[in-house]
Amino acid sequence: MKNVTLVLRIQKLGNDYRIKNDPDILSKAAKHNLREIVAELHPDASSHINPARSHLNKVLRGEATSTGIVQDCEQRMREANAVVKRKDNIRGVELVFSLPNHFDGDVQACFKDFVIWVESEFKDIPILSAIAHYDEAAPHVHVILLPIIGDKLQGHRIMGNIKTLQKRRKNCETVVGLKYGITLQKPEQLSREDSLSLALSAVNDLCAYPELMRTPEIKNAIIASLAKCSSNINMHIAKHKIKKPRTPRKKTFTDIMISKVKPDNQDRYQ
Repeated sequence: MKNVTLVLRIQKLGNDYRIKNDPDILSKAAKHNLREIVAELHPDASSHINPARSHLNKVLRGEATSTGIVQDCEQRMREANAVVKRKDNIRGVELVFSLPNHFDGDVQACFKDFVIWVESEFKDIPILSAIAHYDEAAPHVHVILLPIIGDKLQGHRIMGNIKTLQKRRKNCETVVGLKYGITLQKPEQLSREDSLSLALSAVNDLCAYPELMRTPEIKNAIIASLAKCSSNINMHIAKHKIKKPRTPRKKTFTDIMISKVKPDNQDRYQ
């Protein structure tokens, strides 16, 4: 079995702490993951979802509808006597585990083991939803956690810092990856296929959650990446830009008084 890349992202839902977090972000994320957004399934949609393969997606944990997921979240919040006290409270923490198309192992078993690892790594943190997707460029699984500790939402504490993420990725490689021949690779070591798969996954996430682009870290990373081909990107953007019609300036009283007036046609009265 050839080595493949372990791709693991840990992020918050509605990843923009500078604006009010969308109180419906869990519902929107669940609808996207469960393919309940009809517009995303349209052939001309920019979501890169292949509706003909959506029936292959699997619910590994949680309810099978976005309404059920939201109700489960609300019930758990009530049981813990937890409330959203701040507008910027993180409503959910999402983990995305992705495999490239050339992975020749048991994808479903790998995803199941990953979810079990999440349950072990994030002890006592409820899993609201775990859904495996097979209808995009690369198979991947979304796991949404309810970031509740005691009676408080503590998303930042659950997510940790960059060192915590690196430690978790290494642990995931040890527990899950090595079992299926998956090893961690540095970005510069990625194959072209893996790089394209990662890029497409990032574009899909940005299309689904455009507010992510307001986050300084993500915005700076996008700018740094686009700087390498800025002229080419700008050329394509310019082709698709829709020019807004110019709104005529409202005439002032002075404009009316000094404007030229057509002479009366006296002939019509003769």
